[in-house]
Amino acid sequence: MTIYNNINEFNSRDNTILTIGTFDGVHLGHQKLFRLANIYKKKLKLNIGVLTFEPMPKMFFNKNIKNDLIVDIFLFTEQGDIFSTLLDNYNADMGSAMCQEPYSISSNGVIYKLPNEAWTHRVMGSFSNHLVSTNNDLACAIAVLNSDGTYRISVRSSINNPHGAGDLCSKFDGGGREKAGGINNLPNSELASFKEQFERSFS
Repeated sequence: MTIYNNINEFNSRDNTILTIGTFDGVHLGHQKLFRLANIYKKKLKLNIGVLTFEPMPKMFFNKNIKNDLIVDIFLFTEQGDIFSTLLDNYNADMGSAMCQEPYSISSNGVIYKLPNEAWTHRVMGSFSNHLVSTNNDLACAIAVLNSDGTYRISVRSSINNPHGAGDLCSKFDGGGREKAGGINNLPNSELASFKEQFERSFS
């Protein structure tokens, strides 16, 4: 890996896919970006570059912020197989989610009910986003069982009709916005009612 401390030093003659960001922590969004970059690297035979900022823009413009970094992206990528392990685990979680049978399917929506396991809590947000991004007319809800027998639910409205997620969740002591909402502790006894309201909201 080559590190350039000034963009003027970078003069690649090879085709390069460049990811640009603060990268103050390698969270799921960053992982997805790097995973896509790696796919295009192999598909189009590109190099991968990371353009980040030192100091971070908000630290540059606000001198009162001394250090707002979660992790140094360069130190992170240098730590052996950690990054590839994260990607492998993410892909394993998503693979497990995609093997699940839906709890309910309607004309414009799908609900998944997942068990109380570590991977289900990790993947519910990513799985929700995957479902709606692969079918623009589909709304979805992912219900993951909590240890107390209630359900934590993530709701996404469809891309073509991005309304109603927050309103639906507010009926069950949850909340959110038009495109996405959530419920922390839905009693099992109310799951059938949630399903009915979900289908009504996204019919």
